[in-house]
Amino acid sequence: MKLLLAARMRRMAQWIPAWDSWARWVWCRKQRKQLRVAEHGVVWVRVEKKGWALWGAKNGFFGLEWAGPLPYLRALAASG
Repeated sequence: MKLLLAARMRRMAQWIPAWDSWARWVWCRKQRKQLRVAEHGVVWVRVEKKGWALWGAKNGFFGLEWAGPLPYLRALAASG
C-alpha cells in the first residue's frame, strides 16, 4: 500500500509542479516532529530524500549532519 501511494505521489509531482513543494514541506514537518520524540535525537535520511533533507535544513526545519556518506537530521536548538 505504501509503495502504491509513493508511486502516485511521484506521478502527481510530475503533473502538478506545486505538489512537489507541498510534499517536501509536509515531509520536513513530519521529520521535525519525529525529532522531538526520537529516542537518540537523530533521524536517518533515506538516499531518495537527501534533496528534501537539504532543503529542510536550509529552511530551518532541522539540522543536517553526516556520518560519512550517510545523512541524518538533528533538532535545532531552541532560540530563546
